[in-house]
Amino acid sequence: MSSHKWADLPREILELIGKCLETRVEVYRFRAICSSWRSVIPLSTSISSISPPFNLPPPLSVTAVLSPVFFYLLEDETRTASCLIKVTQSTSGEMKIMDPLSSQYSIRKNSLTPAKSINILNLRLVQVFKSYRFIYYMHKPTLDITVKRFVLFGKCGIFMVNDAGELRCFRFHDQNWTNLGDEGTKYDDVVVYKGQYYVVDTLGTVYWIDSESMTLVQFSPPLFGLGQVKNLIVSGGELFVVDTYYDDGQSQRLVDDFERVDMRIYRLDEEWGRWVDVRSLDDRVFLLAKEGCFSVSTKDIPGCNCNCNCVYFSEAKMQDRYLTTEFKRFFARVFDIQDRKRMKMVDCYPSHRKLFDLLMNFPCTLSPPEFPVNLE
Repeated sequence: MSSHKWADLPREILELIGKCLETRVEVYRFRAICSSWRSVIPLSTSISSISPPFNLPPPLSVTAVLSPVFFYLLEDETRTASCLIKVTQSTSGEMKIMDPLSSQYSIRKNSLTPAKSINILNLRLVQVFKSYRFIYYMHKPTLDITVKRFVLFGKCGIFMVNDAGELRCFRFHDQNWTNLGDEGTKYDDVVVYKGQYYVVDTLGTVYWIDSESMTLVQFSPPLFGLGQVKNLIVSGGELFVVDTYYDDGQSQRLVDDFERVDMRIYRLDEEWGRWVDVRSLDDRVFLLAKEGCFSVSTKDIPGCNCNCNCVYFSEAKMQDRYLTTEFKRFFARVFDIQDRKRMKMVDCYPSHRKLFDLLMNFPCTLSPPEFPVNLE
């Protein structure tokens, strides 16, 4: 269908489409089609993807809201350039475009980039992953135990793994956390897989979380991987574990405080009930982001020359290792699972950096209109 026919759609149909928009990003994309579409939904349309405030019980003891975090593949109309971006939303509705792995904004404020918005009229956004983050209504207090990973439990609560390795459930109407799993067992990650909730412990055993009885049912055999931390990734409809080794050689829970030195990847063969050592990811790359882990096919990233069989992750800057999490600065690193090379900084390698660098791929996107980005 040509562009002028899109513009001729009846207003009643456009209004029905507009009622299905759930996020500010969808409003921006809707309005980017043409002037007739922009006339249907004003930019000030009240669409909030922020949850109502709720009180997290001890040991967090803080008022918070849930805000979605989107990971998009941004590409031009000709499919010759693309990059991955992370989009977050503040409680005021302001959108921020972030580097998916580091703690930096994708557009950095300096003399060469004075604009504070990007032009998305000629760009295409493809959602590759969605997660959530906490926004605290007050400054988060310094805690001995903090949230490591969580997933939404329907619309009524969350399953959370903290950095002490405890698995807990919190329903928004409850006054306290519900402890799950066996006492003394440490858990590393929680994920949604095929519409169900799964958690992995430090031995690499995956459990299904029965959300009715709040019990764990063993789903896989133990991996017995020798790494200190296991991350779960759903890729191509299958479940993977990334087993990460740290330089201290000890079992440790504060993963931001140590340097990664090796990784092993395993795929769960559900038919035979066994773990398969993965030596090749084919055309895929894995990303271990703060908000969750996911994969992307390099076939879906036009113009990107990044290597397949790589795991991208974030790591705290060395000088920030002993700061609390909210004050740490993170940068992106990459590990090649085929040649077993030591972790490399993404910024030092243009072929890897291009996957995340907005300005490298789209140097002319900094003219208004209407995708405001906070650069402060």
